[in-house]
Amino acid sequence: MNVLILEDEPRAAQRLSRLLSEVRPEAVVVDVIDSVQMAKKRFQEGCNFSLVISDIQLSDGLSFEALDALPQHIPIIFCTAYDQYALKAFELHSVDYLLKPIESADLLRALEKLNAQRSDLNAFISDFRRISKKYKERFVVRYGDKLRFFEVQDVLCFFSEEKTTWILTKDLKRYVFDTTLEGLEVQLDPDRFFRVNRKFIVCTQALAEITTWSNSRLRLKIEGMDDELVVVARERVQEFRDWLDR
Repeated sequence: MNVLILEDEPRAAQRLSRLLSEVRPEAVVVDVIDSVQMAKKRFQEGCNFSLVISDIQLSDGLSFEALDALPQHIPIIFCTAYDQYALKAFELHSVDYLLKPIESADLLRALEKLNAQRSDLNAFISDFRRISKKYKERFVVRYGDKLRFFEVQDVLCFFSEEKTTWILTKDLKRYVFDTTLEGLEVQLDPDRFFRVNRKFIVCTQALAEITTWSNSRLRLKIEGMDDELVVVARERVQEFRDWLDR
């Protein structure tokens, strides 16, 4: 988290930096600016920060004059001694409006509020993309000199073997498929399919059994592939558990 502080009182800026390091040690204060004109110039040069913590009365005017030009995706936390500007502050989509003297608990609550808002936004974006995106509903494969097609609900898994991609269907037959697993990942509905390792993309209906395996991994028994060792990669185990629990 890179933070820009707008504050014209050096002692207040130092205290704010100290509180920030206490509640968010990973945060980096990239700059402290004490005037509206300097803030405007800073915004024009580019925004290498993800949060602004701002006083309202700076050395040459109100910070609103500069913050009106701030990109809307960068959140603002106001820290001020004046409560009469609260309405204007929230018109700027600020995360919180803290009154001085600010304590670490106040700043922590504001940052937690910001995290919650970002989580809600990320979830909304993810759901919107999932709902609006068109995923493959039908797969076509060559079978001798003919073409066969399968609906998505007919597929148990895709797997790679000897540089060839295969499709396993509900009737437990295997067919060569002319798309790589990497290419398939972006075409498949993530609610239905999950890539468990470099060789396998599985469907929920393919999972006949799940057992614990060495090094905190999981072994999957896939219908029609009883002799195949299918193990969820260790770095994907938690994501796989979350996927199953949707």
